[in-house]
Amino acid sequence: MSGVCCSLFLAIILLFISQIGLAADFYAMGCKPTEMPKQGVSKPAEQALPPVKKQPSLQKSSNQKIGQKKLKKIESNRLQQVGAFRTKRNAESLMKKLKEEGQEAVMHVSVTKDKKRFYKVFVMRSQGASKKEFISSETGYDRLQKLSPEEKSAVVEKFPEEHKELPKDTLSSDEIRYKSVPEKKSVEEQTVGDKRIAVEQRAVSGDITRSGDIKKEIAPVSQPAEDKPIGGVQERSAGDIFGSRGGLVHPFLSVTEYYTDNVFYAKKDKQNDFATILSPGIWLTIPHVYEKLLHIETANISPGGFSLGKSVPETFKRYQLYLFYNADIERFSRFSSQNADNHRAEGFLQYNLKSGFSLELVDQFIASHDERGTGTTSQLDKFKSNLSNITLSYNISDRFKLRADYSNFLVDYSARRNDFRDRDDNAVSGYLFYKIRPRASLFVEYEFIDIGFKEDPSFNSKEYNGFGGIQWDITAKSKGTVKAGYGAKDFTNPAIKSENNFIMEAQIDYQFTPKTSIILKGSRRTNETNVQGTDFILSNYVELQYLQKLTGKITADIKLAYTRDSYKGTVTSNGTTGRLKDNYYLGVFALQYKFKEWLRMDLGYIYDKRDSNFSEFDYMSDIVFLRVTGSL
Repeated sequence: MSGVCCSLFLAIILLFISQIGLAADFYAMGCKPTEMPKQGVSKPAEQALPPVKKQPSLQKSSNQKIGQKKLKKIESNRLQQVGAFRTKRNAESLMKKLKEEGQEAVMHVSVTKDKKRFYKVFVMRSQGASKKEFISSETGYDRLQKLSPEEKSAVVEKFPEEHKELPKDTLSSDEIRYKSVPEKKSVEEQTVGDKRIAVEQRAVSGDITRSGDIKKEIAPVSQPAEDKPIGGVQERSAGDIFGSRGGLVHPFLSVTEYYTDNVFYAKKDKQNDFATILSPGIWLTIPHVYEKLLHIETANISPGGFSLGKSVPETFKRYQLYLFYNADIERFSRFSSQNADNHRAEGFLQYNLKSGFSLELVDQFIASHDERGTGTTSQLDKFKSNLSNITLSYNISDRFKLRADYSNFLVDYSARRNDFRDRDDNAVSGYLFYKIRPRASLFVEYEFIDIGFKEDPSFNSKEYNGFGGIQWDITAKSKGTVKAGYGAKDFTNPAIKSENNFIMEAQIDYQFTPKTSIILKGSRRTNETNVQGTDFILSNYVELQYLQKLTGKITADIKLAYTRDSYKGTVTSNGTTGRLKDNYYLGVFALQYKFKEWLRMDLGYIYDKRDSNFSEFDYMSDIVFLRVTGSL
C-alpha cells in the first residue's frame, strides 16, 4: 500500500510541475493563465502556442496581391489616375481642387523599388466616356506641370486602410507620371485662370498676320519631350537648363532673316528686299510658372480693342503676377523707309478670394505700325495704343457665376494723315454663366461700347451687343468657346444710318493625338474704318491652323486664313466711286527644329494676297523666313 501511495504522490508532483512550466510559457508570451487552450496535457505544449515570430515578407507579399486585385477592381469601376506626387500634401491639394470642380477623386499610396512613397490621385470617369477615350490624351500632364509643386490642387477621399499598400511601382524616385485628365476649368472660369493654359505654343512660324508681316513669337516656350502634346506647357526654371535654381525671370532673344518679293505690297512694279528683325525680350511670373500667361489679341480697328475674346490663365493660387516686355527692331537692306522699332509691354495681376470673388487687372501697351498692305496707302502707319482691362467675377453657387468687365482702349497715330483714326473707347460687359457640366457652361453676355474719335466727334458711335454661347473644356482633347448674337451700332451724326447685324465669335482647339492638333478661329463683327470717308467695316474672318509633331525635334505648322472686309460708305479712287470690298488670303507653312530645350530654329514660307473690287489695291507677295530663338 505504501508503494502505491508513493507512486500516486510522485504522479501528482509531476503534474503540478508541468502545469507551472506551461503557465510560465504563457506568461512569457504575454497571455494570462485563464486564456490557456483546453487541450489535454498529453499534447505537446508547443502545438498550443502561436508562432513567436511573424513573417513580415510573406505578409507584405500577400498585401501586395490584395492591393493588385483591388486596384484592378477600382479601375474597372471607372476610376482613372490623374497624378502622382512625392508628398501627401500636394496630392490632397489636387484632390481639393477636383472636388471644387465637381469631380469625384480618391487617393492611393504606392511604393517604388527604392522604398519611396508616391501618392496617386484618381478621378471617376463619366458614364458616357469609354476607358480608351479617357486614357488617350496626355494634356493633364501638361496642365499639372504648370503649377508649382506646393500648389498642385485636388480632393481627398481616402481608400480603406487595406488599400493603402499598393504593389511596388516601377517609377523611379525622381519620376512623376501624370495621366490624362483635363485639369483646367471651363473657359468661363478664366477669371481664376486660363484657357488651355497651359499656354498654346502657337504656330511654329510665330504670330503671322494676314498681311504677311512676321510678328515673332512673343515668349518662346519650349516643347518638352517626345510624348508631350503640341501646344503643351512645361513648368521648369531657367536653372533646369544651366544648372542653377530659381527661374522667376526669363529672358529671350530671336533673330529673324526674311526675304520678300513685294516690299510695298504693290500690284505692279514690285520691289524685293532682305530684312533683319532683332527681338530681345524678358518676362517673369510670381509665383513662378514657366509659361507666357497672357494671350490677348488686339487690333486698332476693333471697338474696345479686343479682336477676339480675352484669354487669361487659370491659377489655383491666391494671387498671380505676370510681366512681359518685347522689342522688334526691323531693318531693311535697301528700303530704309520701312525700318521700324516696335515695342510691346503687358502685365497681368489676378487675385482670388476665398469668398468666391476673383479680380483681374490687365494692361497692354504697344508701339508699332499697321499691317502692311491694308487700307489705301503704301506708307508705314505708325501708332501707339494702350488697353486697360478690369474683370471681377463671383461664384454665386456651384452652377451660377457672374462676371463684369470694364476696358479702356486708346489709339494715337503718329502721322497727321491718320488723325481721323485717333480715338478713346470705353467698354462695359456683363456675363451670367450656368454650369451644365463641371467643365462646360452656357452663358449670356451683354456688351456696351462707347467709341469716341478725337478729331471729329460727329463720327462717334455706340455699340450694343448681345450674345448667347457655350464654353467648354470637357476633355483633354477639346476646348473652346462659341457665341453668337445681335449687334446694333448707333452714330452721333444723324446723317449716318444706324446698323444692325448678326455677330459671332468662335475659338476651338482640338487635339486628335498628343502629336496632332488643330485650332479654329472665326468671327463676324463691326470694326472701325481705316479708310477716310467711310463709316465702318463689316468683317468676316476665319482661320485654320494645323500642328503636327513629326519627331521629337521637328514640328510642322500649316495655317490658312481668309478675311472679307466690306466698308460702309463710299470711296473714290482713280475716278471711280463705290463701296470698298477687300478679300485677304493668307497661307503659311513652317518647320521648327529644336536643338535644345532653350534653342530652336524656324524655317517657313508665307503667301499673302489681297483681292479688292478697286483693282489698284490688289497685291500678291511671297516671303521666306529663317528665325533662331534662344530662351531661358
